[in-house]
Amino acid sequence: KTTVLACRVVRLIEDKLADPKEILAVSYTRNSARDLLKRIARLWKGTDDLATVAQVANTGLKVGTFHSYCYSLLNQAGQRFELIDDKDLYVLLRRRIEDLKLRYYIKAATPGQFLDELVDFFERCHDELRTPDDYDAYVAKLESRQIPLPRVGRSKDAQSMSDDEILGRCHEIARVFRYVEDLLARENLGTYSHVITRAIALLRDQNNAAHLERARERARFVLIDEFQDSNVAQIELTRLLVANQANVFAVGDPDQAIYRFRGATAGAFDHFLKTFGAGRVKRVTMSENRRSTEVILKSAYSVISRNPQITSVELPGGEQWEREPLLHARTKP
Repeated sequence: KTTVLACRVVRLIEDKLADPKEILAVSYTRNSARDLLKRIARLWKGTDDLATVAQVANTGLKVGTFHSYCYSLLNQAGQRFELIDDKDLYVLLRRRIEDLKLRYYIKAATPGQFLDELVDFFERCHDELRTPDDYDAYVAKLESRQIPLPRVGRSKDAQSMSDDEILGRCHEIARVFRYVEDLLARENLGTYSHVITRAIALLRDQNNAAHLERARERARFVLIDEFQDSNVAQIELTRLLVANQANVFAVGDPDQAIYRFRGATAGAFDHFLKTFGAGRVKRVTMSENRRSTEVILKSAYSVISRNPQITSVELPGGEQWEREPLLHARTKP
């Protein structure tokens, strides 16, 4: 997948379809981004030694992670803040546990567990671009019985939990969510999830449209590696950058969605189709592999083929994402 993406970057440049400064190529981790840059250098310049890689990077070609790209956008706009990780956020909240004014989640044995789960909840909300206002609106729908009440505790406790307690717990989560967001903004702090959500807010700001215009000029072509691990926020960022031109190239494998367990689904791929229009998206199933031997590929497919069928709710006519056996192509020129 990465080789195909690197080849496309080089073709865009060599065929003069794009200036390197107009290309943004992103991957999921810093290591994979470095590998992508080395592959581009090897294909474009014939070698991936340090000097050549540095030369390619100095052309203005942007290769990195979503987070590094968004962090640079925020820095350019003067929106700097101190970056903290999930452990830092946990410690910050643990020290201010009394300020959270917990009623339902305050048992002596459980505050730590609650904070762990709360930090995970914040991250999921940011991944799906959900704000405290969104969660308040969700709780309002619960109160008016427009939607069923959720399970807000362990399954063995859920049956004995009254409707009032369920709503009380939801209100408590909503209040803590807003408190934490306000606290981080007040202290000029932010997590890695905030890097992306604040960059999206910057590009959406109609009072400062110059930021979006400048970002679009420098990302006329967006290429995404390991797309199966992309989330709603990252796809929305891509949509903002490419506008109606939709010059997006994404490669991924639903069977490799290991960072967020989805099973054999096509969640990110379906969201991509919904965002850009299934009729506009050209799909290609890649079946050649240059990394592994034929024995390994056959053994792997014998396991992967037992996964549930990869379904889609966006493809027309009941089409499905095809899963094909990979063919050994390492010895091909």
